[in-house]
Amino acid sequence: MMLVQIGLSSILSLTRMIYYTYYIHGPLFTGDHKVIGSFLMSLTTLLYYTNY
Repeated sequence: MMLVQIGLSSILSLTRMIYYTYYIHGPLFTGDHKVIGSFLMSLTTLLYYTNY
């Protein structure tokens, strides 16, 4: 169980960093970029709640 939490925490940190980097480099989300941004944020939120 502990290894699963460590793995989820690592993936959570990576997805959060990817989302923030994506947001900084492209602050104006339009079209496909908006879909990718919302997917990354949803994935980060899902991983956050799965971890706890």
